[in-house]
Amino acid sequence: MKDICGLLLLKFKGGYYTQNIERAKVLLFSISFFWTDPEPFEIFICIPGEELDEAKSRIPSYKNLILHFVDENVVVPEVTKLQANGWLKQQILKLAAFNILESKFFITLDPDVICCKEISREIFLPRGRALSQWEYRTCHPNWWLASSRLLGMEATQTQMGLGVTPNILVTDVCRSLAGHLNTRSAENWWNYLTSKEMLSAAPLGNSWTEYTLYNVFLENCGILSQYHWQFMECGGMMLHSSPSVWRPHEFENWNPDDAFSGKKPGYFLICQSSTEISVDKIWHKIGKYFPS
Repeated sequence: MKDICGLLLLKFKGGYYTQNIERAKVLLFSISFFWTDPEPFEIFICIPGEELDEAKSRIPSYKNLILHFVDENVVVPEVTKLQANGWLKQQILKLAAFNILESKFFITLDPDVICCKEISREIFLPRGRALSQWEYRTCHPNWWLASSRLLGMEATQTQMGLGVTPNILVTDVCRSLAGHLNTRSAENWWNYLTSKEMLSAAPLGNSWTEYTLYNVFLENCGILSQYHWQFMECGGMMLHSSPSVWRPHEFENWNPDDAFSGKKPGYFLICQSSTEISVDKIWHKIGKYFPS
């Protein structure tokens, strides 16, 4: 069994998704550029079936990377028919990645992520445990409350919890989490998570996330520290660097020098795709860090 691979969710039809192919190329190029292990890094690119062929034709190969293109319906059968928005569907696809992955761990990726430092398996998994992205649970308390309710498990608000993408998950834990959710409903677990009953009690933005469900489940199983370095154990080192761009007005003064130079810790920046900032403008800011 391989130790770790990547999972990239990609959709590029409609709305601000239209730039996602070009954004994904920047992500993949940056990972290729900074990957230091002699063995290539495998990334599974999960795509809606109707976009699959076009993605294969538009995304080139990269040194240091092995790319696998997967129809999202292979990951979750009939995912396109789920009565849920794209944000929730993406979260379900991440949790269901055990259906296609054979590695022990996987790092979740989005097209708006950019690698900014040298990376390797040892950096992702120091001494066999995952380097993770943490945040204070009080930043999004309703995510934790909704996850606690869905799982039928306790979730404290007083400590750090897993943050947003990119983050590293354990494949078998996701499989066990799905099994537990199946015991909570007569439906498939993904239908349970997106049922009107569950979502009506927690409107969009206040509902569960893949990471809060995963984190609450791990804690209640008593195995969180078996798989993840907690925030203070690794000296505060996390996957995300800074500053990232979350809102359009932040881009004009965005200066990623400290992230790429190593003055700021962390390995990935985010230039949020919903800002609709063009890839050309992003590359104008970061291109100098990738000399040919």
